[in-house]
Amino acid sequence: MDSAYRLPEEFFTDRFLVRRIQPFDAQAIFAGWATDPEATKYLTWRPHTDLSQTQEAAERFNRE
Repeated sequence: MDSAYRLPEEFFTDRFLVRRIQPFDAQAIFAGWATDPEATKYLTWRPHTDLSQTQEAAERFNRE
């Protein structure tokens, strides 16, 4: 992707830090919402049943 159109690696608002998912975020993602059928209802993947699924996804998202 042309760097002129690439989003910044992170940015801040008054309440949030928005950044790219990192592999070390997998545990928090798994515990927080990746296993929840309601939270993942409209996503392209089913709720995760094992932390390894979330770890793999976090690594993949970080590469893209």
